[in-house]
Amino acid sequence: MMRRAARITSWLVALLLAPTLILAADSPATQPRKQISNPEYSYTLTCPQGFKPDKPPKDYQKTFLVSEPENNDDVFLESIALKMLVEVEKNADLDVNFKAYRASMERSGTTIVEAQKTTLDGLPAYRTIYSHPLTVEGHALRIKGVEWFTIRGKQVWILDARGEERRFDWLQKGADQAAASVHWQK
Repeated sequence: MMRRAARITSWLVALLLAPTLILAADSPATQPRKQISNPEYSYTLTCPQGFKPDKPPKDYQKTFLVSEPENNDDVFLESIALKMLVEVEKNADLDVNFKAYRASMERSGTTIVEAQKTTLDGLPAYRTIYSHPLTVEGHALRIKGVEWFTIRGKQVWILDARGEERRFDWLQKGADQAAASVHWQK
């Protein structure tokens, strides 16, 4: 009698878990992520879950990843971009260049929420969380982003992720995945 009850319990547990396992197999978290390579600028990165590669809207954006719209009324898609901004002197000082960049952000109405030293694939960097207002198609939005600022050789590079403030926690997870996957090839 106990064996029969144990078999029935095992069978019920398996039956209850089956839909979960089937759903998990089809979820975006289990889908393979796309490796992106840019031979011209010698780097690779992995496209985080929930994003797809898209054509960069600006010349200085070397890789551009965009989220899927939440619904038909979504006016601002979250994005992650790896950007090459300016050329500086070889061995330029990261702190001096970041301070100037941060000042230009603040002059443009961006609020710096947090800035801390870190690395991006071994290069010294600053990781900054920021926010600013933006109007898109008549909708007043609050944008919040996170970016990594570094100097590689003679170029300033920024990995920037931005989106609506209400989706920042989700965006930050994708941005952290992208940052952890950046690999500068020698």
